[in-house]
Amino acid sequence: MSNLALTTVTVVDDVCAMGAERFLAVGRESIARDDGFYAGLSGGSTPRGLYQRLKAGDLPWDAVDLFFGDERCVPQDHELSNYRMVKEALLTRIPQCRAHFLHDAAEYTELLRVTLGPTGRFDLLLLGMGEDGHTASLFPGSPALDEKDRWVVEAPGVPPATERLTVTPPMIRKARNVVILVSGGKKANLLAEVLEGPAGRYPIQVVRECEGKVEWLVDPPAAAKLGGSAA
Repeated sequence: MSNLALTTVTVVDDVCAMGAERFLAVGRESIARDDGFYAGLSGGSTPRGLYQRLKAGDLPWDAVDLFFGDERCVPQDHELSNYRMVKEALLTRIPQCRAHFLHDAAEYTELLRVTLGPTGRFDLLLLGMGEDGHTASLFPGSPALDEKDRWVVEAPGVPPATERLTVTPPMIRKARNVVILVSGGKKANLLAEVLEGPAGRYPIQVVRECEGKVEWLVDPPAAAKLGGSAA
C-alpha cells in the first residue's frame, strides 16, 4: 500500500464501537494537552452508531466542540440534516458539549478560525466513504476537490437536497487524527482500489496526503478484497 506511514487499517467486527473508543481516546488526550477537544463529525448511518455509544461520563463534555465535515443545505430539524442526526443520537443526552451547525461557508470558516486558531487543525476528523468514493461532500469531479485555501465551501451533491456545504481538502489534510469508518460488503471492491490502487482516482484518497494519523476502521465484509493493507 502506498499510503503514508502514519496510515493504518484496522479490521474489527464492530466499527462503531472501535470508533467510539478512538473518539474518546483522542478526546482525553486533547483535553489533557490543550484543555479542549475539537472534533469534526461525519453524517450517515454508520457514524450514528458511534455517537449512540458515547455517554455523559465519558468526557468532560463542556470542554468539547463538535463541528461538521459537511451538511446539506436544509434546516437543522430537517430529516436529511446531519445536525439533526447527531442531536438525536448524542446531543439530547449530552447537552454540555457545543455542537456548531454548519449553515454558511463564510461564517463557519470564521467560527473555525476563532475556535481552532490559524492552523485550522481538528484534533479528530471522522469521515466516511461513499460507494462512489466520495467523502464529506467531496464528490467525484467536484470543483471543491481543487480548493487550496478556503476551509469550507458550497458544493453540489446528489439528490435529494443536492446543495451542500463541505470542508475542503486543506482542512482534511491538517487534522491531527483522521478516522474513516467503512462497513459492508458493497464497498469491498472500492476499498481495495482506494487503499491499494493509484492515487487521485477517488475523493477519499485525499487522506493519503494528511499530516497527522489516519486510521481506517473497516468491518470484515468491507475488508474482504484487501491484500496487504489489512491488519
